[in-house]
Amino acid sequence: MPLGTRVSLAPEVPQSRGSLCISIDLEGLWGTWDRVTPREATKCGALERLVVLRLLELFDRYRVPATWAIVGRLFDASRGFDGLLGPRDGWYLPDLVDQIRNRRTAHEIGSHSYGHVYFHQIEEEAASEDLVRAADLHRRHGLSFDSFVFPRNGVSKLDALRRAGIRVFRSVDAGILKILDDVAPRLRPLANLGEKILGLPAPLVLPRVQRDHGLVELPSSTLLLGRQGVRRTIRPSVMRQKLVRATQRAAEQKKVFHLWFHPSNFYDETDTQLAILESALAEAAALRDKGNFAVLRMGDFAAAASVS
Repeated sequence: MPLGTRVSLAPEVPQSRGSLCISIDLEGLWGTWDRVTPREATKCGALERLVVLRLLELFDRYRVPATWAIVGRLFDASRGFDGLLGPRDGWYLPDLVDQIRNRRTAHEIGSHSYGHVYFHQIEEEAASEDLVRAADLHRRHGLSFDSFVFPRNGVSKLDALRRAGIRVFRSVDAGILKILDDVAPRLRPLANLGEKILGLPAPLVLPRVQRDHGLVELPSSTLLLGRQGVRRTIRPSVMRQKLVRATQRAAEQKKVFHLWFHPSNFYDETDTQLAILESALAEAAALRDKGNFAVLRMGDFAAAASVS
């Protein structure tokens, strides 16, 4: 995942208590618009909505909110879909926005850009145009526009984010994966799989204030990988333990465990994936109910800018 802007040089902002933050890249077929296959299109059309609804039910069960970073074109009825590959369902899912915002759990709807363009590969003007469209779409639907997740995690054009009104952005996984992003990016996919097979501890993070850009950076901790192909070698029991222990360590160290994924990571072995996620939600809810832990959305970290 090549990056266009190196961040994380700003000081970390201490937290009064540990927390879990979950951010979800909701993109449908826009996540692979430049290489989507008919098989992927059919699978997305059949499963994306089902997975999102099951995730929402699970979040309601434990009263755990999440940040849903949504590609704007998924709910923009003003633009056509002529010439796109596959069923319209994978490209246009406006009902999911209503499903998310109408749950009893107060989720945040953030932005994953308007058209899933790659900010680290385009000019500043193109990035600004995409953000203007996304911001306008959020305003027209009465949605906040505080949190941003970069397509393909290509962190770049931070000034354009600030001008568009974004306050918090997600950066890349911390720990060894961040180091590999900087020095040996080709090794990252192998390391990402290996550290999950081995159940290595997930790094914990803290928000950082990028004062040069007027933004709060929230690094991620780990991706909940899907279970297709070689990824099935990751034992569910190892992943459950990994997520639960990270949640416990976040409480102990007063740091943030920032878990992220796509709904597509639940297409294969959906029940197994939901059970893995549920282990972390149950632990977080138990710690929260004891009063020494929080479950936060990305937008909740915007306050870090005023206390650093």
